[in-house]
Amino acid sequence: MLALTFTGGLLCGIIFILLTLDMLKMLKDIQRKVSATSFRRYHIAVISLLAQFSTSFLLSVPLFIFLVLAASQIENSNWAAKVLVAVMPLYSPVNALVLVFTTPPYRNFVMR
Repeated sequence: MLALTFTGGLLCGIIFILLTLDMLKMLKDIQRKVSATSFRRYHIAVISLLAQFSTSFLLSVPLFIFLVLAASQIENSNWAAKVLVAVMPLYSPVNALVLVFTTPPYRNFVMR
């Protein structure tokens, strides 16, 4: 189970990197074809999406550590499991904060 989880995480990471590079390449290609305002909007959207996706590590890392703890059957690991279970629900509020602070209309609304 641990090897399968690690392999799946690695595969998802590689796909994420490839898709990110492809999005940035496409963004660079259209830079000369669209107006500066449209390009800025596209660029902000891509940055916001990347920032929101990076918050998924807040959920995936504790889950992976929890899986390692469960698979290794370390004695007295209850405290670590309880901390990890307490950290996992933070994903949603952190993702919402990242959305607000990386998207200009939301950020402007909150700041005024």
